[in-house]
Amino acid sequence: MRKVFATTFRIAGLLLVALAIAHCGDNDNNDNEGPGVTPTPTQTAPAQTPTAEPSVSTTVPTATPTPVENGACPSVVEVLGNAGAAEVLDTGWTGLAHDSTVVDRGKLTFSVTGCQGTTKPCGVCNISGPIANVNAADYTAETGTDINSRRCTGNTGTICTSNADCASVGGTCQFYFGSLLPLSAGGVSTCVINQITGAVSGTVNIETGASASTVKLISSVFSAPLTAQPCPKCAGDTTPNDGKRGGTCDSGTNAGQSCDVNGSSPNVHFGETSLDCPPLSGGLLAALPIDLANSTGTETKTLSDSSPNCRAPGFTSLKCFCDTCNNAEAQSCATNADCGGGICGGKRCQGGSNNGNACTTNAECDFPNGACTVPGQATATNACDDSTCVGGECSAGPFDQFCGPTATFQGCATDADCSQFAGNTCSIGEFRPCFTDNGASGASITATGQPGPFDASGVGNGKLAALFCIGPVASSAVNSAAGLPGLGRLELPARAKLDP
Repeated sequence: MRKVFATTFRIAGLLLVALAIAHCGDNDNNDNEGPGVTPTPTQTAPAQTPTAEPSVSTTVPTATPTPVENGACPSVVEVLGNAGAAEVLDTGWTGLAHDSTVVDRGKLTFSVTGCQGTTKPCGVCNISGPIANVNAADYTAETGTDINSRRCTGNTGTICTSNADCASVGGTCQFYFGSLLPLSAGGVSTCVINQITGAVSGTVNIETGASASTVKLISSVFSAPLTAQPCPKCAGDTTPNDGKRGGTCDSGTNAGQSCDVNGSSPNVHFGETSLDCPPLSGGLLAALPIDLANSTGTETKTLSDSSPNCRAPGFTSLKCFCDTCNNAEAQSCATNADCGGGICGGKRCQGGSNNGNACTTNAECDFPNGACTVPGQATATNACDDSTCVGGECSAGPFDQFCGPTATFQGCATDADCSQFAGNTCSIGEFRPCFTDNGASGASITATGQPGPFDASGVGNGKLAALFCIGPVASSAVNSAAGLPGLGRLELPARAKLDP
């Protein structure tokens, strides 16, 4: 178990490191988020043990079905992601972006077909979509309609049903998952918008609630001018997701325009956000493809000889879960097989006339107009002072401190560092979180879900689990703080509801 301490002492000379991550929220270990020092490893890397090819596996536990009345099998299932203490969101290898939180009320709706029966018990059914959200007034967590249905990519404030509706703002008509996701720490702020790209497919067991699906996202990462306000807020709207724009966007592309709150961050400083209030388009740092294949079982990712070698000094004899391909797309990858003949972790030309080409020297890249490098931060297994993760924490340090009780995104060394946030002191600390693989071939990382058996009213409460690779963004501060490219882990509580 990670140790979290409310402290009255201070660690002199603690340096603050900028933290901003793609596809994740405010660091939360008891609702903490904290920047810290990314150390330069000096210890000798442990020897590797050859093992089998890399693998990602899913184990779906058996859940006891809840008896339901006979009736027709459902045609629609709605899934509502909920922020809270039970969630896990770990991003990148430094540990600064582990134990994060997400915004609430993220909702998607899918068609249900091909059940094993036509009446209950229905058994395993196919799901596909997403489709337009239906009225969700019977959810206690929300009271509106179509909270995350289609919006225009040119301006998410524009609701649409076809590409023609987006002519005035540009872009195409797409589905989004949840509201704007704010994160901020160490003097760097980012705002993330998650768009569904392509079709979603999978299965769900109508009795046990066990499910598995493939979901592709584009996580658009934006910089922001204010540390304590990563995303524009929707101010003054009293009822989230009621279809009535009763608030006002306080900044961003639609500053001064009306808005309906779509979700809230657990961090009170980040407030309530809305797809009606997108950030300024000029602040876009990256549009990251994310493979969010997930299930209500246990997802496992295992290092092997086919995993890319880590690239950071002191770690080059170890294996890392994720890197980027040496091609023009520079997509995130776990092995060479993800690169279509390219090399996962290989160099490519960045800039110059040969931009995107695989390379080995700067001379091949029209230097000095281009350079032969690998995008993002040089990869490592963790940022522990002794380069070893034990039980999910850097027990030998670093020990990071934050402002509390509310400004947990702000790193600190003394109370003076928290003075801009009324009532906060430098009173919260933790040993840096980390992934436990330590770069050893054969070591695994897991994400654990939980089926939510559906009750007689067709509602089930479970947890979705996913492991995924995240690429770097066009900001060295973001990449070095979070450790990108790197592995992401998600365990998200979710409520599902069946409709006939």
